[in-house]
Amino acid sequence: VAVADLPPVAAIARERIREADLDDRIDVFGADATADPLPDGFDMVSLVRILHDHGDDTVMKLLGAAYRSLRPGGTLLVGEPMAGSSPSGRLVSAYFNVYLFAMGSGVPRRPERLAELCRAAGFRRVRRRRTRVPMITGVLLADR
Repeated sequence: VAVADLPPVAAIARERIREADLDDRIDVFGADATADPLPDGFDMVSLVRILHDHGDDTVMKLLGAAYRSLRPGGTLLVGEPMAGSSPSGRLVSAYFNVYLFAMGSGVPRRPERLAELCRAAGFRRVRRRRTRVPMITGVLLADR
């Protein structure tokens, strides 16, 4: 298993993993995935509650980094609050539009828009998976 995050966050993760005596099982990489290369050859890359914090240009950089980190046939997992016309999707839109406005960046996206961005980054067979609490997180899987 590997964790990649911004260098300050990676430093905290590295320390906690060491304290849990898991440093022989979990690698930690400090990098800005919008600018730095990430390690490659992974079977799965997950982006959980990350994409909604950013505009489309940054999302494309993150998806490109995820694509390059995956081995051919690998899977991307995107876990995000997802906007939409369902009751939970409308709540996501209402809450996250205010939240992200206050944060100064990002947008709650419909699953269809996230799928478009994934395909534009090179992913194929993008599909949605049901979650128990869609207000909190929706899930998309996509193949490299």
